[in-house]
Amino acid sequence: MIKFIIIAIAVIVLGKICINLFVQWMLYHPSRTVEFMPQEFGLKSEDIYFSSSNGLKLNGLFFPAPDARMTMILFHGNAENVGDRLDFIKMLVDLGLNVFYFDYQGYGRSQGNPTEQGTYEDGLAAYGYVRSRADVDPERIVFYGRSLGGGIAIDVAARTGCYRLITEGAFASIKEMAKGFVPVIPFQYTVADKYNNVKKIAALRMPYLIIHGTEDGTVPFSHGKKLFDAANDPKEFYPVENAGHNDVHVVADKAFWVKISGFLDL
Repeated sequence: MIKFIIIAIAVIVLGKICINLFVQWMLYHPSRTVEFMPQEFGLKSEDIYFSSSNGLKLNGLFFPAPDARMTMILFHGNAENVGDRLDFIKMLVDLGLNVFYFDYQGYGRSQGNPTEQGTYEDGLAAYGYVRSRADVDPERIVFYGRSLGGGIAIDVAARTGCYRLITEGAFASIKEMAKGFVPVIPFQYTVADKYNNVKKIAALRMPYLIIHGTEDGTVPFSHGKKLFDAANDPKEFYPVENAGHNDVHVVADKAFWVKISGFLDL
């Protein structure tokens, strides 16, 4: 009996280690290679270096829009950096938004290695930088978080507030995600409670738009609904029919930009 208990404990401990290593791998896929440059999309930008609270140097791009009515901070996904989704940024600038697009620790030209707390600190540093600019109205800063970036945007919004919050393809929590990857119930409870977005949403009071593709194979559509159910008013849920995790604005096409414009009162 004692031997069985020892073996069971060893299996659980080993399982916990393996599962949390898997979660760490799943969360972050940083690339140092910046594939595309803003000028390839006809975009003007400023190459910005700023510091996170731990002293690491971070990199971002500031895209100014003529007569901008507000400024958006874009929190990217776990396998992206500032060389990705520049077509998306072009549309935002064309709508009349300044955009600040930055890399977390370990991504692109930002120093360090990504961690949960580190990404939150990076988000706070990005917000502080944007607020410090003379050409930015600090009362009209919008957060847009995609996938992993949704959790970072939610955390920073809960701490600082913002004018509007948008998340796209965000998950409820890593524990909720683990249920889909780890069907064995005892091991689900060994997963570290990272990016508990659904819990933090209770602290939010700004208008919140939740976007999710109905055919998202990375973050199930049910996560978007859980975030919406947990959010306070005013809130909107925008399900994009037949869209996956990375093609929401492409599948929705013009309707996507109509929704963004309407939510931001542009």
